[in-house]
Amino acid sequence: MKLRASTKILFRFIGLVGLVYIGNYGYTKLKLQGVDLNPIPSSDFCLLAIGPKAGVRTIVANQMVQIVESSDQFKADESREGGAESGSVKKRIPVKELIGVLGGDVESAEIFVRKMRDINEENENIDEAPIWTKVDVEKALNGDPVLQPKLCHDLNVTKDGKPEPILNRLAFFYGIRIKIPITLKAPNAKGLDIKTVDVVNFKPRFMSLFYKDMQTKFYSKAQLQNYYTSFIRDASLEPQDLKDTLNKVFTRTEESDELKKASWIASHALIVVNQPMVESVAMETQNDGGVKTYDLKIRLSPEGKNRLWKFSADGGTQILVVSKGVAIAAATIGTQLNSQELVIKQIADQRLVEEAVSLVSTKK
Repeated sequence: MKLRASTKILFRFIGLVGLVYIGNYGYTKLKLQGVDLNPIPSSDFCLLAIGPKAGVRTIVANQMVQIVESSDQFKADESREGGAESGSVKKRIPVKELIGVLGGDVESAEIFVRKMRDINEENENIDEAPIWTKVDVEKALNGDPVLQPKLCHDLNVTKDGKPEPILNRLAFFYGIRIKIPITLKAPNAKGLDIKTVDVVNFKPRFMSLFYKDMQTKFYSKAQLQNYYTSFIRDASLEPQDLKDTLNKVFTRTEESDELKKASWIASHALIVVNQPMVESVAMETQNDGGVKTYDLKIRLSPEGKNRLWKFSADGGTQILVVSKGVAIAAATIGTQLNSQELVIKQIADQRLVEEAVSLVSTKK
């Protein structure tokens, strides 16, 4: 069958487009050969990417970009009665600490995990509460002659798990804080995970009950002891096995939902470009119908350009511009970015853009 001329032209056009596509694909593969998106050190100014599987999304509030949990990714824990206990409220993701985690910073990892927790009065860390390490608590529970009486004093409990007759006000108000070693599993600039600690609060069961009972009462210092004496006399209190209870606290902390959540988010985040890969930044003011916005022009080093190109060529679709731990803009990528100059348009907050320009300029 003879093909019409128009059909031949169409086939030739399709073939030409295919060759162009294959040529561009081959060119990209060749130019990016050897470019890996390995974790790199964190910095005050950087381009951050968070993948779609992280379970978060970006929103703009008060002219600033915020990262929050997606409503359907991290579901609430269910109690035995079937009610939601935690996780039902969207939580802001702390960008500053996330950047620190990606850089391998131990302190940032500790704070990141803590901020992922749903804070309430019982688990809020108070500086006045005595601080213990897990190792010292275990020594005390195993009968250490120095640490055991100290732990009993700080918890206001006997070694048999019974309430002491005289109330320790610090134990009543704050309990103790325990540093429990944890591992945040996420690739970072220093390895595949970060060994850090989670600081948790603990009170014996009877002290938590007494504290809740007193929340509706007004009392003086002297009256508090009287209330306490009446409480331990009248309440049906069973001795608490502190060793068993605290071992469960340790296990629960080492496998906590907030640790899993922090690890998951960090595992799906990447610093694409850090400050040493930025040659310069500049601000340009735009005026659209009397409304001023600000463009941020970022000139990258060849290494920074190639990492951003690799990220976009691999299907990356969004980057966040982060300055001093604050996400000042979110940019959607619609095509491969293979230029050394990147322009982030229509940023609303002039001050944030000026601070970013100053930050990069003063460190050159």
